[in-house]
Amino acid sequence: MFDKAAGAEEKRGVDEASETLHTLTSLLLTNKTIRRTQQGSTEYEFFNNKQSISVGV
Repeated sequence: MFDKAAGAEEKRGVDEASETLHTLTSLLLTNKTIRRTQQGSTEYEFFNNKQSISVGV
């Protein structure tokens, strides 16, 4: 059964992750690649030339 409170909490986490990604992508230059990795969590890794920024969400 779907739990509304759990659904709201999950949506809030997704919204925060989306906002973080939007902020980071705005700061980076072109040639970006985003990879989703790891079990049980999502880590976004941004590659910009030879530098990378990892953000665990």
